[in-house]
Amino acid sequence: MNTSELLDQFIQEAREGLEQIGQRLLDVERRPGDAELLNDLFRQVHTLKGNCGLFDFKPLETVVHAGEDLLDRVRNGSLAYSGAIADALLAAMDYTAELIDAIAQDGALPAGAAPRAQALAAALRQHLAAPNDVVAA
Repeated sequence: MNTSELLDQFIQEAREGLEQIGQRLLDVERRPGDAELLNDLFRQVHTLKGNCGLFDFKPLETVVHAGEDLLDRVRNGSLAYSGAIADALLAAMDYTAELIDAIAQDGALPAGAAPRAQALAAALRQHLAAPNDVVAA
């Protein structure tokens, strides 16, 4: 498989993963204490992050990695899922989809992708430091 084929496969899998992530985010918002949903959401984001690492898409990996770290804390029960976390994750995944579209169109990330990716990652990571009640099981 050549690089172009690998990139096409990455784009296809990323789009499918983002669709599943979007659905899981909606599901988790309705049932934030559902461990199975949280684990599935985490796995989807984890897989996307891992796939980003196959290419030199650092801004994309930065934002997805922050989402993974946040979801890991939610799924292990040390952080309560909240509307603010949901909003931050949705914004991050929306931007991730924009970046995937740019890669599909141009074969590369836009030149100015890093600052927004870093801002979204920081918005996600701020929830890791904020005091928060643990999800009741």
